[in-house]
Amino acid sequence: MDLTQGPVARMLIVFSLPIIAQMSIQPLFAVIDRIFIAQLGAEQFNAVVNAAALQMLVIVLSAGLANGVTSYVARMVGKGDLAEADNAAQHALLLMLILSGAFIAVFYPLHAGFFRLLNMNEAYQDAAHDYIKVIIIGNLTIMFSLIGANILRGEGDSKTPFWLALISVLVNLALAPPLIFARDQQVFGLSIGWLGWGVFGGALATVIGRSVGSLLLIGHLLRGKSVWTFSFKNFRWRPRHLIEILRVGFPMLLVNLSAWLASLVFMRMLNENPAAVVAFGMGAQLDMLAILPM
Repeated sequence: MDLTQGPVARMLIVFSLPIIAQMSIQPLFAVIDRIFIAQLGAEQFNAVVNAAALQMLVIVLSAGLANGVTSYVARMVGKGDLAEADNAAQHALLLMLILSGAFIAVFYPLHAGFFRLLNMNEAYQDAAHDYIKVIIIGNLTIMFSLIGANILRGEGDSKTPFWLALISVLVNLALAPPLIFARDQQVFGLSIGWLGWGVFGGALATVIGRSVGSLLLIGHLLRGKSVWTFSFKNFRWRPRHLIEILRVGFPMLLVNLSAWLASLVFMRMLNENPAAVVAFGMGAQLDMLAILPM
């Protein structure tokens, strides 16, 4: 979409509606997990809510980088410099790979200490470990799907990210019950379980859903449907691309990090009463359903 042509109000509405729809879909990854995991009991639900505090850091890092690259790619496209827009997208991918690798290197060996920092009940920590280790290893799929969607929006395509998010959520919804529940377990009166992997299965369904979306995005790019080519044909090492992406994205990253750190203090206090964590975990997802579309 050429956002420089046509009435401004119409452009804003046409471009924004798919984004609003996508942001309405994004919280469903967590909502689906929690609807099904709640059927396993309060202990497992508590574990996932605590694990989600670390999972949120992946989203915070992705959002900061995505904000910077959206702005930068949009300016390159607006100037008509499509090769440099593609080059900037490749630099964002390099930053993403560094962040993803650093996240795994730091938190895979230290996530047990993170749960102790949250003052989490020791009886729930094994389930939290089962959930978060999948998310930590699969964090690249989450980062790529979020940052990739923003690169596409930066070049004027808001529809493709919506369809990719919808397919990812549907895959998550289809896989969660057979991975979480065993064959002899009834879920809402239905026998839809299979492997019975519990919270581990819930995390795996999320990562697989994100992976499917990431693979579809790569396929879209390789078909030449985007300014972003997902190849090295336009790649030239330009430190200014990294600097500009970080310059724009860093303030948002700091704001989100400060909110995340405040939430850790909040979770530490809530963990004095495990039932309060369960209640908070339910309410927080409803909150996200309202906030993200706005």
